[in-house]
Amino acid sequence: MMRRLATPLLALVLLSGCAGATRTTGSSAPDVQRQLRVATAAERGGNVGMALQVYASAYQSHPGDAEVASRYSKMLLQTGDAERARDVLAEARRRNPRDTLLMETEARVLLEVGQAEQALVAGSELLQEATPL
Repeated sequence: MMRRLATPLLALVLLSGCAGATRTTGSSAPDVQRQLRVATAAERGGNVGMALQVYASAYQSHPGDAEVASRYSKMLLQTGDAERARDVLAEARRRNPRDTLLMETEARVLLEVGQAEQALVAGSELLQEATPL
């Protein structure tokens, strides 16, 4: 069952990138950009703990920033805190319900935690939002 749903979901996620998806929000504050650069550098340097702390701080300071929420939830998932990752995404989606980055991240997180049917629904929503009428 999982394999049957995973293939269409993967196709949905890949197609969303080709559909010209647009973001409804972005990280424009200089301090947010700085925090994201530091967290990315920490990740690349293998310092996952520091990256997680920086993402958490950025999220606490800017909970309405979709990019911050997306990156923080991915890091939470990577460090094994799937429940917190879903909570962060749920809150971010309430704040930015049509943000395509959050939709994509939610689909990926749901798939990673074994909720393929819910991931397929999230992927379908993403395609609907990303596909111009």
